[in-house]
Amino acid sequence: ERSTFRACLTECFNAGNGVSALKVVEKMEDAMLKPDAGDVHLIVLALCRNNKEEPGLWEDAFELLLQYAAGTEEGGEAARGVVDVVSYNAVLKCMGEGQRCEDS
Repeated sequence: ERSTFRACLTECFNAGNGVSALKVVEKMEDAMLKPDAGDVHLIVLALCRNNKEEPGLWEDAFELLLQYAAGTEEGGEAARGVVDVVSYNAVLKCMGEGQRCEDS
């Protein structure tokens, strides 16, 4: 079942559709699956790609990274892996782009 959700998240990433990635996460939770590090990576990158059209999605990506790192996602289970630095860098880049837009 996880592979089906991973395939959906991969397509959300490919399309740069962060909003749909968040919907996939909701469906995962309905199926009692929690995102693993690979899922979080895809969700974060999809949100950051979509941030250009919908500014502010980087905040959802940042919150997801913080929750996963702290192991505080719903249910309080400890994180099951380490999200790669690419995900953190994508959020930082989006934060910077958002600041430039606010400054102009």
